[in-house]
Amino acid sequence: MSFLCMLPLVCRKASFPTQPFIIAHDNRLLPVLEYIKANLGKDLSIENVASHFGFSVRNLTRLFTNSGIRFVHYLNYQRVVRAIEILTDNVMNIEQTAYEVGFNSPNSFSRVFRQITGESPSKYIRH
Repeated sequence: MSFLCMLPLVCRKASFPTQPFIIAHDNRLLPVLEYIKANLGKDLSIENVASHFGFSVRNLTRLFTNSGIRFVHYLNYQRVVRAIEILTDNVMNIEQTAYEVGFNSPNSFSRVFRQITGESPSKYIRH
């Protein structure tokens, strides 16, 4: 059974969708979004991503803004979704998972995780 099918069973109180509904108003943003999802563990500052795709930071920010997306929110959301996948597979502990998905510390991971899900990582997984 795939993770996305199991998520409602793991946490019946999930208050956020595991795949956000995002409409990129500019097709140039689609490969950027895919790149972010595929490279969560890397240094994904907006400067690095813009450079990777040959955009200026201002132009990439404009692409995100015109689609109603904030770069850091999308990045953190994808990192938390990936962290839930890892944690429910019981492959890594919370600290290892935090680093694996690209956070600089377990504390920042826990803070962002709580902002997105409403619960700490350990409490979320216990459910």
